[in-house]
Amino acid sequence: MGDVRRGTRQWRRLRAAILARDGYACRMVEGCRARATHVDHIVPVVLGGSSHPDNLRAACAVHNLAAGGALASRTGLGSPSRAWVL
Repeated sequence: MGDVRRGTRQWRRLRAAILARDGYACRMVEGCRARATHVDHIVPVVLGGSSHPDNLRAACAVHNLAAGGALASRTGLGSPSRAWVL
């Protein structure tokens, strides 16, 4: 399961299972009441994390996107949003 690629049927099934497992509640920040629509890698793939269910958690868009931006600035990988700028 560690090599599941985003955008595949297998990833969509895994994503749905993680969201259901976590009750569609954001697990990134305790007390967050926003509905989770994203799945977050606890240990990011770029740092050696996998897509195993034990390394995944449900996340709201605000917290997941903020964490991605923070990781990019800490690791020097660039801003995730820059990939969409033409």
